[in-house]
Formats: sequence, C-alpha cells, structure tokens
Amino acid sequence: MKVMLALTPKAILNEITSYDIFKYYIANFSQVGKFFCSELRADNNPTCVIAAIGNDLKYKDFKYIGFMNCFDYVKTKYNVNFNEALQIINIDFNLNLISTYKTYKHESQKQAIKYNIDLDSITQKSSTIISVCI
Repeated sequence: MKVMLALTPKAILNEITSYDIFKYYIANFSQVGKFFCSELRADNNPTCVIAAIGNDLKYKDFKYIGFMNCFDYVKTKYNVNFNEALQIINIDFNLNLISTYKTYKHESQKQAIKYNIDLDSITQKSSTIISVCI
C-alpha cells in the first residue's frame, strides 16, 4: 500500500530539489552563480542570479532587496498565494501529493525534468555533474 503524503514544502523537497524548481520555471537560468535577465520584470541587463545560500538555493534580483526561495519564486511568477504555488509545483512535477486546500487549476506547457545535483558541490565551487531523468 502506497502512503499518500500531504502537500508541504518538505514533501516537495523530498521528491525534487530547489534546483529542479528554479530550472523548470526560469527559462533564462542556466547554472548556479551565473547572472541572467529577470523574467518577472523588464530587464535588459543580467541582474538576477540563483545562488547557494546556506544549504539551499535562492533567487536574487539585484534591483530588489532580499532573496526568494523556490516556492516564493513560483508564488511571485504566477501571482498566487503560497498554497497555490505548492499546488502548481505538485501538478507540474506529477508529485501526486495530497492537498487539503482548494484545488488550483494550472496547465503546464512543458514536461518537468528532475535534475540530480549535489548542493554541497555547488557551495564548494567544484564542477557539478547533472543527469537528466526523463
């Protein structure tokens, strides 16, 4: 019998990484630490970066103060609340986590890909091997 997990940030991050989420939702993002143009506003110069902060990845737009985690980024991109952002990720990555909130209708335009990366290798500035699981 398969146990169905509740839709929480922890349950999502047990299945996929914050890298997976950023890579899926930010077309301009190519690698950790490399600057790119924002998709959240008009941006002609690369002013955004995904950076390893502590033991997680964070989105930083240098036009604004502060960092966003992967869930906050999805929330901002789609202009939804936190629970709806979790549902969007759940749907796009086919995680099949159970939500206790009203179902959010979201249609994905592309297939989600999970990347296997080691966050420690990013923070140590060594090369990273990324494998694509389809």
